[in-house]
Amino acid sequence: MNKLKYVVIGIAVLAVTGVGAYMAFGTTGIAVEVHTVKAGEIKNFIDEIATVKASNQRIVYSTSAGEVLKLDASIGEMVTEGNIIAVLNSEEAELQIKSLQARRDALLASYNEATKLPAQELINNAEANVRSIEILVKNAGKEAEKAEKLLNEGAISEDNYRNSINNLNLQQEALEVAKNELANIKREPSENIRKQYEAQLSELDYQIDILNKTKGNALIKAPIDGIILETYVKEGAFLQPGAPIIEIGNYKELYLEADILVSEVGSVKESAQVQVYSDELDIEGVTGVVNRIHPKAFSKISDLGIEQKRVKVEIGLSGKLDNLKVGYDVNAKIVTQEKENAIIVPDSALFDYEDGYYVYIIDNNKAILKKVETGIEGEDMIEIVSGLKEGEIVILSPNEDIKEGIKVKY
Repeated sequence: MNKLKYVVIGIAVLAVTGVGAYMAFGTTGIAVEVHTVKAGEIKNFIDEIATVKASNQRIVYSTSAGEVLKLDASIGEMVTEGNIIAVLNSEEAELQIKSLQARRDALLASYNEATKLPAQELINNAEANVRSIEILVKNAGKEAEKAEKLLNEGAISEDNYRNSINNLNLQQEALEVAKNELANIKREPSENIRKQYEAQLSELDYQIDILNKTKGNALIKAPIDGIILETYVKEGAFLQPGAPIIEIGNYKELYLEADILVSEVGSVKESAQVQVYSDELDIEGVTGVVNRIHPKAFSKISDLGIEQKRVKVEIGLSGKLDNLKVGYDVNAKIVTQEKENAIIVPDSALFDYEDGYYVYIIDNNKAILKKVETGIEGEDMIEIVSGLKEGEIVILSPNEDIKEGIKVKY
């Protein structure tokens, strides 16, 4: 019970405040401050500092390297999705594109030359050459047959006959060469050569595409409608890929983010009611609701230098507050328990004694000690599960002078 104000029997003096209890001896009894037990609503809270965030809050990063030629964004400026907020130098990418395009043009010319089909005139000439030699072969064959006949008749010499055979062989060889030349002229380019050239052309196209995207990334655009929350670069800065440029968020949809101790977050439920207030910002009576409890805990160093495990909780606001800005801190009281028609008393009426918690009630102007069982603890009130009923009168902040059966007045 972390909020009870314990009173240990035997304390010598209890400080008195302007609105607190006061006690004095008198002939008719000890004067005490009292409270009438009643039923009412009670809530238990976790009270934490929450930071104002903008929905869709995000950091825009550079996706390419280059000098910032222009930064058209300032903190607090409204932007529309697609607006150009920064321009990077793309001259290097443009030069590389031109170089690669020149290489591609040269390679394409070689590819066309290597894979083009022969002109029909060359084919016609080769075919005519084959036909011409075929005639020579045919005539040489006839001459050889004639020479063989004359040799058998003894009309010519052996040398004359061999000359005719040699001529036939030469013409046949010439015909074979002519046919091979015709076949080579008609043959299509090698498939391997075609694939080799096409692969090289595809590689150049891929590199050009990458550089065109890099060139396009030189125009940094707003990803959403929103307000510039932060700028991280200045004109003239040289960025590497992944460098932050601006932070942007939807100022029309603000929410709160609180870090809750892991020991307490188990009592927080999504859709739980939240009371938002801030003395510095003059905010009170504002309500919200727990929209999301993050699934992962993280480490955080407290103001006292103690490492704590905490979980982020997102809180939606019920209405728009003109005096709230992104980054402001407010107090958020998250309701973890609540009950209506509960028997409640101020926690100052309770004290720890022997085997539990007790109160003094007044019966016939006498102080009567009663043991109670407690339930939900509120800020200043506490639920009594058993031991008291409505209408009974309890003594607030009892001190050592209050004893069982002693006369009191109020």
